[in-house]
Amino acid sequence: MMPHEHSARLRERLAAEIKAAGGWLSFERFMDLALYAPGLGYYSGGARKLGMGGDFTTAPEVSRLFGACVAVQCAEVLRSLSAGSIMEIGAGSGRLAADLLARLETLGQLPEHYWILEVSADLRQRQREHLEKRLPQLLHRVHWLDRPPGESFDGVILANEVLDALPVARFCWHPSTVEELGVEIRGGARAGARAGADRSRRLHQPARRPGDPGDGPECALGHPGAALPRGFYPAAVGTRLREALRCG
Repeated sequence: MMPHEHSARLRERLAAEIKAAGGWLSFERFMDLALYAPGLGYYSGGARKLGMGGDFTTAPEVSRLFGACVAVQCAEVLRSLSAGSIMEIGAGSGRLAADLLARLETLGQLPEHYWILEVSADLRQRQREHLEKRLPQLLHRVHWLDRPPGESFDGVILANEVLDALPVARFCWHPSTVEELGVEIRGGARAGARAGADRSRRLHQPARRPGDPGDGPECALGHPGAALPRGFYPAAVGTRLREALRCG
């Protein structure tokens, strides 16, 4: 499928979703579809995204040294627990997982399980292929998840360059109310890709936001979709974490 054909199909899907929702779709749902709609979303459409020939790159795509350094910290945590697992949120091409497991194997500190929380079927396949090629002897330790596990977890959670790929709910904060922002179509279906997110829905009377004397700006709040279980140990997070926390 040509890129313009792919974009047209995604635009049609978004327009249909907006129409089915009564003409207004929350920005969170809009972003979720744009990124992860099966076969159409940015991360689910099949085209290469990471590394050479892709749209962008991350540290694991540049050098194995990044994963080797993170593995030293993971080994320290796993050693202190006497056991434990690793869970990576959004494993991209699978290179970080492979680099970590390879280094942990040489350190004699392999995790019981290496969980990968990945909602993109296309990326799951790429990750599996990469791990099968590099570390077939360790593939039995790797498991894929659709959502955070419900049971208690002991070990390390990793999230490298992933916060900007999480669908978020957008709000406008006022002294007496909070309004959720969404997307609507203007000027026909072809305008769907340019639809503004300025038709709002009043939610509730808010508590006063600390440090906010009056009207607050529009802000974005991360929404992973489920509460994380107990026992998660943040060990490495992408470079945009500080900015995302300031925004939220």
